[in-house]
Amino acid sequence: MAFAKLFEFDDIGQVLVTTDTHDDSGKPLVALRCDWKGLTATPSWQFPDTDDGYDLRDKYFNSIDAEQAHKLASNVIRLINGDSEDAR
Repeated sequence: MAFAKLFEFDDIGQVLVTTDTHDDSGKPLVALRCDWKGLTATPSWQFPDTDDGYDLRDKYFNSIDAEQAHKLASNVIRLINGDSEDAR
C-alpha cells in the first residue's frame, strides 16, 4: 500500500499527502503538506489508535485524489493568507 501521494498544481505548487502515526500518541493520521510564500503548513487528521482507526485512516487516504488535495491545500492557503471566512 502507498504511504504518500504527491500532486503538482500550476496555481499552488506541490501538495504532499502522507499516512503516518502521531509521534506522541501513536494514533494513525493523514497529513497534508503544502508550501506557500515560504511558509510550510502541515495539517493532519488523526484517527483512533485501534484497528478500525487504521482502517479509517487508510480509507480516507485512498479517497484523496488530485481534486480533493487541491481543495484541501487551497483551504489551508486561504487560512495562511488570513481569508479564513472563504476556507470551506
